[in-house]
Order: sequence, then C-alpha cells, then structure tokens
Amino acid sequence: MKGSAGDTVGLTQRRKDAKDTSVIAFHALSGWLFLVSVMLITPGCRKHAMVSSSMAPTIKPGEEVTVDYTAYTVSTPARWDVVVFVPPFATNALWAMRVVALPGESVSSSATGVEVNGKPLVPPPHLASVTYCSLIQLGHPSGVPSPFVVPKDSYFILGDNSFNANDSRHWGAVALTNIQGKVLNK
Repeated sequence: MKGSAGDTVGLTQRRKDAKDTSVIAFHALSGWLFLVSVMLITPGCRKHAMVSSSMAPTIKPGEEVTVDYTAYTVSTPARWDVVVFVPPFATNALWAMRVVALPGESVSSSATGVEVNGKPLVPPPHLASVTYCSLIQLGHPSGVPSPFVVPKDSYFILGDNSFNANDSRHWGAVALTNIQGKVLNK
C-alpha cells in the first residue's frame, strides 16, 4: 500500500529542513574558518629576508624575519627592540638593528666598549652571546662624537655583530620617522 499525500508532504518538508540545516552549517563553518584565518594572519606583519650579517648571530644572512609595521603606532621603541628602519643616508633600503639608547640618553665609546649614561652596555640574558664593542676597540676612532646625546624622537641603534655593522656609532641616531616596524621574536 502506498503512502498518503500527507506522508509525501511530510517527507518533502523533512528534506527541505535538512537542506536548510546543511546550508546554515556550511555558512557557520565558513564564517568560523574565515575568523580563524584572520586571527592567524597578524595585521601589519610581513616577512622579510635579511641580507646583511650586521645582526648575526641573532639574525643570520638570508634568514626570514617577521616585521610588525603597526608596532609603533601607539607606542615607541624600547631598549633591546630590533627595529626595521630606513638608514639616514639611503632612501630605498630597509635595515634591521637593535635599539640600545633612547632619546635624551648619552652614549659613549671607550676602550672597554659602549656605555649608556656612563654605565657599560650590558645586554639582557637572552643576548648573552652578543658583545657591543666601540669603534675605539676596533681601531676606528672616527664616527659620532663621544659622548653622543641621542636627540629627541631618535634612537641609537647597533648591530648585534658590532665588529661588522654600519650603525649609529658611525652616523648617529635614527629618527623615529625612519623606523618602520619591529622585528618579532628577536
């Protein structure tokens, strides 16, 4: 015996309800996947390959680093941040180096190394393998005057490989306007 017309209508309604549920589940899953992908891709970040050895061993030549270009939109660089900047004498290059002195601080070169505000520059424990030497130690007494007072809205930066870095010891502080972003996890 065949089903009645009511059974056919009920079956059609159940199929329509199942289809609607599938569509809702698909849209919910799509929305969730979109949200997760947006959260995983940090806005303002890009990867760059570093070509110089001036930050070795922290950043090796050819190593890709992630730069947060929004890091300094609401704050300023802190001591020990690795920043990406446009050097004062080149407009088409981006370099990465470490902030060691802040605006208003005094940087000196001596036979024992680099000093900030009259005290030896001692890196934090995670940089134990890094030594910052002065140009005097390298036999290059020229460079910025010593002591050098970092101007307002500027930062004194050094390469972690200070034996082979063209940095603030040679040409002075980097203006905040030249600092483009912060290298993450370095």
